[in-house]
Amino acid sequence: MNCNCIRGEGEFNFKIERFSSDAFLYQDLSWWNTDNNYTIPTSYTIQITTPASETFDVEIFVKTSEIDVPVWNKITNKKLGGVLKDGVYCVSFENCDYNYKRYFVFANKIECCIEEMIMKENVDEENPQRKELQDLLKKGISLAKFGNFKDAKYLIEKRAMKIVNQKCNCL
Repeated sequence: MNCNCIRGEGEFNFKIERFSSDAFLYQDLSWWNTDNNYTIPTSYTIQITTPASETFDVEIFVKTSEIDVPVWNKITNKKLGGVLKDGVYCVSFENCDYNYKRYFVFANKIECCIEEMIMKENVDEENPQRKELQDLLKKGISLAKFGNFKDAKYLIEKRAMKIVNQKCNCL
């Protein structure tokens, strides 16, 4: 019998890249146990909880050997209830009697707003609201990465989105 287990507590890992306003890319970077009867799975199911506290099951495909090219999984708004809202998302996964939980920030409108502000700026001036928005995004991403859900959610979904809603026309 073959089992698929991640090696340990800190070894569940992934990379997220924004693809578009309605999709992001997910790449599994977990360190899977390959000793004895353990194998790397071809896929597994994660649960993604949105900023609206809705949870969806999403199948993730992984590389199956060291020489394979890592697999990017495109996760669209359709897989997550129809809308990808800026905010803090939770990825959870149960594996070999351990519950993994990690957070990430999806910031499509925030990034659009920053780009919109940059395009309107004079080359020699700096917009203090753009700088504040960039700082809020950077802090929110770091807080989410290190598991501080509450503070990350506040910075991204309250403070940063307030600026976006007041200053930008991003959809």
